[in-house]
Amino acid sequence: MPTRKKIDGPHVALHSQISGIVAEWLIEMKDAGYVNNYTDAVNQGVVLLYEKFKTLASVEGKQSS
Repeated sequence: MPTRKKIDGPHVALHSQISGIVAEWLIEMKDAGYVNNYTDAVNQGVVLLYEKFKTLASVEGKQSS
């Protein structure tokens, strides 16, 4: 029986189905070679979203000073 790789640090398991236009985008990105798999696409999307939030928080912090 295969063993699972031990994960150090924080871990979140997501089990989801995506449909509609977002599913079409994922299929297009995979077919074009932008992502290796759908998990890769979701991970890249979360990273970009996080960076956007950090940028917005930084801008808002500078405006309120």
